[in-house]
Amino acid sequence: MIDTSCQYWYHSLHIPVYIYDKNKTLLRCFPRQEKYLHPHSDYIDNFLNSDFNLSFIETKSFTYYGCIKSENKEHIVILGPVNPLPYTTELLSKLHERCNISPGNSENFDRFYCLIPAYDMDTFLATILLLNLLINQTELTKSDIHNISNAISYISLDSTLYKAVDLQSQEAEFKYNYEIEKELYYYVETGNIKKLQQFYDSLSYEKYQVSQTSNSYLRQRKNEFIIAVTSISRSAIKGGLLASNSYRLAELYIKQAEKLTDSASVDKLIIQASYDFTRRTAASMKSTEINTFIHQIQNYVSENIYQKLSVQNIAEAMNFNRSYLSHRFKIECGTDLNQYIFKSKIEESKNLLAFTEKPLSEISSLLGFSSQSHFQTKFKKFNNMTPQTYRNQCKRR
Repeated sequence: MIDTSCQYWYHSLHIPVYIYDKNKTLLRCFPRQEKYLHPHSDYIDNFLNSDFNLSFIETKSFTYYGCIKSENKEHIVILGPVNPLPYTTELLSKLHERCNISPGNSENFDRFYCLIPAYDMDTFLATILLLNLLINQTELTKSDIHNISNAISYISLDSTLYKAVDLQSQEAEFKYNYEIEKELYYYVETGNIKKLQQFYDSLSYEKYQVSQTSNSYLRQRKNEFIIAVTSISRSAIKGGLLASNSYRLAELYIKQAEKLTDSASVDKLIIQASYDFTRRTAASMKSTEINTFIHQIQNYVSENIYQKLSVQNIAEAMNFNRSYLSHRFKIECGTDLNQYIFKSKIEESKNLLAFTEKPLSEISSLLGFSSQSHFQTKFKKFNNMTPQTYRNQCKRR
């Protein structure tokens, strides 16, 4: 029964499907394929160890895999990979590295992935429900499909980020104001996932304007969604995401929003979209980074931006000789490490100046400058204006 259902399902939708027993032995797959094309063993383990009958994961390559467990728990069926966008040469190249694909197998690997149709998340979840109906004869809904991946966008969306959604029961909703939108777009453009999460965690919903529900309210929210996701996609392009991918992704999200039947789901979707674009922008930035060594230094500076940083304490933290660290950074990045530290702190100060009302003295202290005067001098050196002038310009935008 499972074999037949999966075979019909594959020939209808052309999404690869794999049937495993509870010991992780592959019993059958559609289409027939080489072992290097099978789902990664980590994904299989995640599905087997999950308590959910229906689940999905999103990989670091932005592809989806779904899982259905048979009613007797003797088999699991894995669907995928599915991507909401057509595979690009760049993405396939990254997949070669992650999957350890040899040059001799790369052509067959690329052909396999490119033959899989692009499906957005909403459609993919619907296909999981369809196959579950065929296998288990149980009719479920999308809320029964659980995300078990480590993707920050869905973990945050399903738990802490959208605490205010219950306000829908009070027939009230909130509109983003301009300042909040500017901050959101800034984090998307810079690929700053950590700051985006902090943004949603600390968002004060009381600052929103309240709108009462009406017959046209859902349409209004969808229109606002279209405007927001279009702006988000443009911010991602500014941050380095390919324009074709960004516009295509925005189109998929807009189509998904049009299918929704309540405003709470529309608002959830914009949070999901903002995380998706930000993560893709960050990944695009990382693809152009020099090497792991430099990336480690940049990560250390970013994670300790509010500490007193110096070349010496970075060298100690990374177990490198101070002179070697400084010399290699200068050669590979073309800039002095000490200057990079100050530039990073100044960039963070611009964020605080634009999106908070903290006084200059507090900002300089938070970022570890020896004095407000020192902070102002460094800020002017990098930006050709004082911190206060920059803050005033942000307010006029």
